[in-house]
Amino acid sequence: MTASQFSEALGGIHERYVSEAIGFRKKKRHWPKWMAAAACFAILFTLFTSLFNQPKETLPQYGAPPLIPADVTEITVTHLVAGQPVEYHFTGAELDSLRAWAGGLDYTLMDTPKEIWYGAEEYIFAYDGQTGSFSYIGASDTDWFLVIDGNWYVVSNPERPLPNIMDGHQWSPSE
Repeated sequence: MTASQFSEALGGIHERYVSEAIGFRKKKRHWPKWMAAAACFAILFTLFTSLFNQPKETLPQYGAPPLIPADVTEITVTHLVAGQPVEYHFTGAELDSLRAWAGGLDYTLMDTPKEIWYGAEEYIFAYDGQTGSFSYIGASDTDWFLVIDGNWYVVSNPERPLPNIMDGHQWSPSE
């Protein structure tokens, strides 16, 4: 196209179209900025929730092994009251009841206590001839603890194991 043909073609355009073209401004779209901000927020939210919702260490509800494993067929419980021991042997239905009691305990990891409770009540559980698989220690009626592999746990819902069988052993000064 030559300059004269271009000039002639340009002269044939209606003035209204020319003024519209001169005043034309492209509309800005703000949604890409908002989408980027929303995506960043979603990534940060996911990151923080995953960091702060880590499973607690060695609690049964988070996949740690149960206190009394299913393959245990015999358990010996040594019940100590004020240093006076009495042993109980459990198999069968009584062992299942003991397993259900242990599975119902709620406990959380704690620091090793700095004090020793003299006269405390303790249950020492030994599986299939092993010694000291775990211990259940009562400092008072409401303060009970588990010791598993040397780690201390505070029990939030303390209950004596099989009280109809083991609570017959009460220490008295005449023993």
